[in-house]
Amino acid sequence: MSTVDLTKWELHNCRPTPDGLRTRAGFVSVASPTAGTEYVGGFSVESPSTTEVWHYLFEQSTTTNVTTLRVYTEEFREMFSQDLGPLQKRPAISYAVALGQMFIGSPAFSSMLYGLPGGGIITAHKTASINPDTTALEIPTGHVCAFGDRFVIAQGNVLFFNDPPLANSVDPRTFVAQNAFAMNGTVYDLFQGTDGNLYIFTSDGVFTLPPDAIAQGQSPAGYLSRVPGVEVSRPRY
Repeated sequence: MSTVDLTKWELHNCRPTPDGLRTRAGFVSVASPTAGTEYVGGFSVESPSTTEVWHYLFEQSTTTNVTTLRVYTEEFREMFSQDLGPLQKRPAISYAVALGQMFIGSPAFSSMLYGLPGGGIITAHKTASINPDTTALEIPTGHVCAFGDRFVIAQGNVLFFNDPPLANSVDPRTFVAQNAFAMNGTVYDLFQGTDGNLYIFTSDGVFTLPPDAIAQGQSPAGYLSRVPGVEVSRPRY
């Protein structure tokens, strides 16, 4: 009978014990913030190339509000960190992944962050438009989510959609004025629901936008639908 050695396998949700492999225990502490800080945000994403899960945790100093992004492997081994400077206390931080690329944003940030899941993080700078009739804007800063294979950034009351991916370009860092439109109220949060619609939470109410609205070649404002009876007071509420 052949013997299979599992010691060098990726164990994912299992761990070795003296009694053999066991699944991880639930609801136990697996990481703690560094001294003098507290966690104010975090998320986990799967690398599209290796399927390994990476953890992104945001620590904020309890005295200076200096915030640090720390990136960990699936086994919570720290790979790198990035100083984000002093931010407002407990900022609302969001992220989005599309086409194997990632944005991290917050109204408290001075600029968006960009990178690949599991890779390094850099400041997001605009990429020139390949359309000679449009000019790329500086990448707006704010809440971000993925909507289909595009990104949406909410800055104040304005929604910015990046240029759609083309056969010869999948860089999501091109935003032009033609792909932006204003809501009546400040956007507090947004995400794509399981029904495919974009949900937009604003000081003027909650709205949805169908996925085909941004493919119409015109402003999607006419496709907005209000969700009755739901109000929002601020981010996270």
